[in-house]
Amino acid sequence: MHADTPFRKALVEALYAKIAVGSVPYRTLGTRAHVESLQTGSFRREVLERVGPFDESLAVVEDLDMNTRIRKAGFRLLLDPSIRFWYLPRPSLTALWKQIYAVGLVKARILRKHPDIFKWKYVLPSLFTIALGGAVAAMVSRTIGAPRPVVYAGVAFVATYAAVVVGFALTRVGRLGVGAARLLAIVPTLHIGYGLGFLSGATEKLLGRSAKPPGAP
Repeated sequence: MHADTPFRKALVEALYAKIAVGSVPYRTLGTRAHVESLQTGSFRREVLERVGPFDESLAVVEDLDMNTRIRKAGFRLLLDPSIRFWYLPRPSLTALWKQIYAVGLVKARILRKHPDIFKWKYVLPSLFTIALGGAVAAMVSRTIGAPRPVVYAGVAFVATYAAVVVGFALTRVGRLGVGAARLLAIVPTLHIGYGLGFLSGATEKLLGRSAKPPGAP
């Protein structure tokens, strides 16, 4: 990844960390191996003629859909870490929020197309976001006379999460210096943005609505 600004340098640290979006083979694998999905793949023409083109309506994560269709057609995906490409991460927190929200939204749609590729890591950010919302509600419920244990439970959850994020940021001070403070905003943006996006995508059929991801035609 090409990190040419302090914000992008901090974002790259989060993108490669399990605590943020989870490690994925195309970022961490050190040797050639067959994988379930990869980024910026190159495919033989006959493969694409058989499985069809990219689903442009997805706008993001369309590679996961394509990779899944390729595997279901009986082909394998080879990841070779010696092949290099350059990726420019989002330049700001606002741009990152829009991207990660769209990723969560589209990931839910892809799971409706391919429910057999379900993994718990796809839904954990949404479960966390729901729990975090409940914890915040518990904290403010004291104003309406909620029992103290409920309030304390909410405080404990939020404090624990804050401690984890701060702890992660501190481990990156050596590489980022004071720029590690940006992780205090970047990590929650990744978690909550994806979580809310996935919830939106997972409930859109039930609620009778459909949102167009940014960049979709």
